[in-house]
Amino acid sequence: MVEIRARETLCGADADALARCARDEAAWRALPKLGEARRSSVARLLLSAGPVVVKRYSDPAAFRLLTFARRSRAEREARALDLVGAALPEHAVRALAWMEERRFGFVSRSWLVTAELEHSFDLRRIKALGARERADAIAHVLEQLPHLVARLHAQRVFAATLRGKNVLLQPATGRIALIDLPYARAVARLGMRHCVRDLAILSLELRKFLDDGAWSRFLARYRAAAGELGAADVERVSPDRVARAAARAGHRTPLSAAVKRAKRSFRHSRVGEWVTGHRYPETR
Repeated sequence: MVEIRARETLCGADADALARCARDEAAWRALPKLGEARRSSVARLLLSAGPVVVKRYSDPAAFRLLTFARRSRAEREARALDLVGAALPEHAVRALAWMEERRFGFVSRSWLVTAELEHSFDLRRIKALGARERADAIAHVLEQLPHLVARLHAQRVFAATLRGKNVLLQPATGRIALIDLPYARAVARLGMRHCVRDLAILSLELRKFLDDGAWSRFLARYRAAAGELGAADVERVSPDRVARAAARAGHRTPLSAAVKRAKRSFRHSRVGEWVTGHRYPETR
């Protein structure tokens, strides 16, 4: 049985539309898809209040054992968005509702419904834009993102996975919004290592389109904003310190590379497809 946990008031027709997407596989397949992965799918749904984004998370076969008596992925992400939204009310995608299908304490599927930031894209797309569009996008990033990260840290929120794909940009308005931070949490004392870690993870994408000068300006604006918000020792957030943390976060040893190849081979095997519940297209 699927139960809808609404964060905002839904009219009867909208609630029925969400329930139909969860219970009717044909209705879900008919929705226009925004993205697909092994254990998740993202679709666009038009409700009476406007378009929303519905994310479906699947926990098939062996993975389902890990969900016993635990919050579903959709609920965890909704709670994280609530936390980020409390710190940055105008710069976080709103979680409207979440649903889950649970049997005997195990979660087989869950759904997260969020507001749609129309005509937006994440930061991974900036490097592929034309020169003029890329310059405009970089200007928006440099103007807003350092202050947003500083405000997040001032509220003692550690994002943990602040990647480029978790930052949306709406070019028409220049608005930036955060999304998909399931591991974000409030900490009793946000230390320098938390701040450096968030900036290091973010830099893995930003450094693909920001040169050394622009990246230095980004960090300088972060330090200035953090200092105005009362942060101590902000001068310790230097480009070198962030670069070392980013190298550790993105570094792969020969052993980790071999493990990654082994995992990929297993996923593509018949046993792996049964365990994960994902079927890869056959190649000739």
